[in-house]
Amino acid sequence: MNTDKLVPLDFSRNITPVAMKDLFWNSHDNVEVLVTALDQVNNFNCKSDSDKYFYVISYADRPNTGKQPVADDVVVNVIFPSGKPLSECGVAEEFVFGLDAGDDLIKAWKLDHCAMVERYQASLADKEDKRMNNIALNESDGSHYKVLSAIEALERFGYKYENGVWSQPEVKPELAAYMEPHVKPIYTQAMCDAGVCPMLGSKFISTDKTSDSRIADFYNLEVEVIGLNLTHDHKRVITFSHPTRGIGCGLFDECWIKPIKTDADKLRDALRGMNFNVDEVDDLLSNDKFTITLKGK
Repeated sequence: MNTDKLVPLDFSRNITPVAMKDLFWNSHDNVEVLVTALDQVNNFNCKSDSDKYFYVISYADRPNTGKQPVADDVVVNVIFPSGKPLSECGVAEEFVFGLDAGDDLIKAWKLDHCAMVERYQASLADKEDKRMNNIALNESDGSHYKVLSAIEALERFGYKYENGVWSQPEVKPELAAYMEPHVKPIYTQAMCDAGVCPMLGSKFISTDKTSDSRIADFYNLEVEVIGLNLTHDHKRVITFSHPTRGIGCGLFDECWIKPIKTDADKLRDALRGMNFNVDEVDDLLSNDKFTITLKGK
C-alpha cells in the first residue's frame, strides 16, 4: 500500500481522537485493522513504539454533539438527515453544529481523508523548510551526529548555488506552494499536468466563456480559490473570487481552469517567439556565461 496517500495515526490523533470503526493499515504486519472495541480505542490513544506502523485508511462517521469538534481550518464532511443532500465538504467554521439548527441540523461528521493527506504532506514540507533554515543559521540540524557546514548541508539536500543565489531543490508540484509560504501560490503548468486541483488561496485563470454566468463572467481573468467542496459523487466544486467581478463557482475541470505562467514560462515563450527552437531555448537557458532578463512582465 502506498503510504504517500495515507495519514500516520499519530498525526491524525493530533487533530481528533480515534473513534470506533476507523480503518487503519498496519504496515509492520501488512494487515488492515478495524477499531471495533473500547480496549482497541484506548490502546490506539496510548503512545507506543508501534505507532509508526499504523496509517489511517478511512475515518468513521462521528455523531454531532452540538459543538464544533475540530479547529476552524480543519476540512470535514458533514452528513445530514434524509431529505437533505447526503453530505457537504468544507472547513469546520463554515458549518453550524448546534442541535437547534432546524432544517440544517447536522447528523454526523468525519474528517476529509484527502484534505488530511494534503495537510500531512504540507506539514512535512514546512518541517523540512524549518530544519534547512536551522542548518543554514547554526551549521547543524540539532542532531548530535556529524555537524555539517551550512554550505555542505544545503548542497547535500539538493540546493544549488548559481550567480550568487541559492536555488531550492525540485519538489512535487502539489507541494511547491508550501515551500515558499511568503509567496501567494499560483496554479502552475506542472500542477495542471499532474491533474492536481488548485489549492485553497491559490490563483488560476478562468477561460470558459460558453458555460453559465457563474464561470463565463470571469473569462480570461485571474481569480483566487476561496472554497473547495465535495459533491455527493465526490466531484470537487471550486468557489473563486475576483476583486471587481465578485464570486463564481464550478466543478473542477481542466477545460476551464488554466494555469498561470511563471516568469520562466514567459521567458521561454518569448524566446520561442524569436524563432528559437526548443533545443536552442534549452541551451540558452542552461548557459551560465550570460543572463537573459525578461522585461515588461
